[in-house]
Amino acid sequence: MIVGRVHLAGTTTPAPGLDVRATWQSVRGAAGGLAWSDREAVATTDSSGSYVLCRIPEEERVTVRVRSEAGASSHVLLDFSEAGVWIDEKLYRSLPGRIWKQDFQIIP
Repeated sequence: MIVGRVHLAGTTTPAPGLDVRATWQSVRGAAGGLAWSDREAVATTDSSGSYVLCRIPEEERVTVRVRSEAGASSHVLLDFSEAGVWIDEKLYRSLPGRIWKQDFQIIP
């Protein structure tokens, strides 16, 4: 699960009604017969700019992206592992249960 908040850049003003999208690839099979599919989870920010993305896979590389109505966007790459979570190239320790908080700033 990923929970977070979207706010206008440089402020604490919430950005309600925006879609926050997590995407990843699911790979299955064995040598000589691999198959993959693109997967996603989508949530819409509420009046406080908050969102909750559920069913995020463990130990996968996930891109989380939000886009404003004007087309401005913000994104982050999360890579979950036993040691913690990598956020764009920096490792952070993670607690068991795999709930992660990720806030975004968006330019209106």
